[in-house]
Amino acid sequence: MTDILEPFANLLGFAAFVFWQWQAMGLRMMRMFLVGVAGRLYTIASDYQIGTSHAGFAAVGSGYLAALGALHATPDRTPEDRLRLALEAAADLTSAVRLPFTTVTAGEGA
Repeated sequence: MTDILEPFANLLGFAAFVFWQWQAMGLRMMRMFLVGVAGRLYTIASDYQIGTSHAGFAAVGSGYLAALGALHATPDRTPEDRLRLALEAAADLTSAVRLPFTTVTAGEGA
């Protein structure tokens, strides 16, 4: 059983660190963030709930519904195109989301 729970314990430790850093920097407490681990995408909430989507994609924040719609509608596009389209949809349809966006790609094994 501990083999199954260890990755989640690591995720929760990471989440606690992120939430603590946000508070230490005086940032408003975020409610959720996404983290990818070993090819899986997880949603982590500020109450440390961990979720995953069976759809293979997820979105958080005020523009998440528009982003999810764009991700759902573009399964044949490249991941980079899907991300760009999801962010653009969120910006076009949500007043709290605005350009510019910065994306970062982790290297293999990161």
